[in-house]
Amino acid sequence: MTKSRRTMLRLAMAFALAGCSTLGTGPGQPEGLPHGGTGPFRLLTADEVDVPGVPAGQTLFDRSHAVEGGMVASGHLFYTGALVPPPSRDAGMLDPDAGPPGDAGMLDPDAGFSGDAGVLALDAGTSPDAPRLPVPAWSAFAARGILRSPPRANGQRGFDEGTPALTATAEWEGGHVEDPWTVVDDDGHARLYYAAAGGIGLAEAPTVGGTFVSAGAPVIEGEGVRRPSVVRGLDDAGFLMLFERGGRIERAHSSDGRTWTQDGPVTLPALAARDERDDTEVSVGSPGVVRARTSAGRTVLRMYYESRRGDGQVLIAMAGSFDGVSFETLEVPVVESRSLRMPAPLSQDERITLLYMSTARGGTPERGALVVGVAPGRITLP
Repeated sequence: MTKSRRTMLRLAMAFALAGCSTLGTGPGQPEGLPHGGTGPFRLLTADEVDVPGVPAGQTLFDRSHAVEGGMVASGHLFYTGALVPPPSRDAGMLDPDAGPPGDAGMLDPDAGFSGDAGVLALDAGTSPDAPRLPVPAWSAFAARGILRSPPRANGQRGFDEGTPALTATAEWEGGHVEDPWTVVDDDGHARLYYAAAGGIGLAEAPTVGGTFVSAGAPVIEGEGVRRPSVVRGLDDAGFLMLFERGGRIERAHSSDGRTWTQDGPVTLPALAARDERDDTEVSVGSPGVVRARTSAGRTVLRMYYESRRGDGQVLIAMAGSFDGVSFETLEVPVVESRSLRMPAPLSQDERITLLYMSTARGGTPERGALVVGVAPGRITLP
């Protein structure tokens, strides 16, 4: 076999493997190849998000609420929010529009790509000795509810302060609702899945911008059950739900999106430590799932999730599946930061994926912020 023929064969095999893998093209592959947004991710710039007065990557302008857990469906941002009482807002709080303080471990809008991976970077405020995870101090605020912000009229990717889409009304909810995940059918009908004290609930609306009405009883029962993530099945029949329970990710399926059969835990190999800064993985959670298409035209599921480490830090990991049952795990995290949480992917096309995540805002008490990253990281969004 001639040298040129061997070269062509190797290239053909590389493209075939990239197209058949649930994990997309590997590190170092040309950025132009369709890879379903497997990472590495970078934060969008201020111009790409175009929300006035917020740091790079921060996608939400909301001065009134503590926030976390954002996801986007049909252009609408759904997120957990709790009203900040006026005394806390006026005294002892950092201005969310002032940008990140120098020592608060916030995302550095000027950091760009890191030298080793080209992914999100943090300043020196994040270290294994003093992890600072972006968990709002919920006890300092009003009851948590689910807020919704419609798309901005000019098509920009940022969002203005939302309005309530769902509040707790049932006894099983324990006075709060959180962790929204919305699925919109082809006819516009919207299903909002959410977590509360007694399990995972469902609310429905005729449109994504309409009035959501809770189904009443939880569709998945159990204390500590949270972070539902729902997609259509790979054959477009029925629904698949991934959710967190007790530090592991579990699976359920449904033919109509209302009645669910639980299938048990998803088996995932532990994500190995990248270097001496990483402790071992002790649990996983906060799944965010998206359907993607490979360069070979196959539909796959890609799940982004938290790999929680023994020192309290979090790595964002990714796993892929051809059937929604067996998952293969990418061996490296898709985000360099060790203190981002709650990944929620949004597929733009075969090549580009956005990833919404929760981070710290830098106030006292902590109120949280929502940021958005993009993969491939070296493209510039118009």
